Amino acid sequence: MVNAAHHRFSFAEYVELVEDSRVKLEFLDGQVWAMSGGSPDHARVTANVTMLLAAALRGRPCAVYSPDLRIRSKATGLGTYADVTVICGQVELDPLRHEGGDGDQAPELERGDELAGDSIVRRRGPGAV
Repeated sequence: MVNAAHHRFSFAEYVELVEDSRVKLEFLDGQVWAMSGGSPDHARVTANVTMLLAAALRGRPCAVYSPDLRIRSKATGLGTYADVTVICGQVELDPLRHEGGDGDQAPELERGDELAGDSIVRRRGPGAV
């Protein structure tokens, strides 16, 4: 039996896919995955964490962002839409982003956190818990 070769995407190719996609996509190590939708409980927890973080960070040089912001982790290369992103200080735009569209909103981060059940976990890859 012969296994078909899988295409490995560059981050620039991933950005092009995202721009043409109707679903959110994650990128890691040359692979691209469609992100699944969240449950009502997950959406409620995400909204509550967002409100709590915004209140806790009031008066600090930090901003809380929704899952509409595509981020890219410097440490892992993961490109994703985290449930909640907190950026303190100046946003550093990804040099590999495309001009225009949501690519102008793709900061590089040291790491992203993702909600999983009732806890926040460090992301190790798409869908990782």
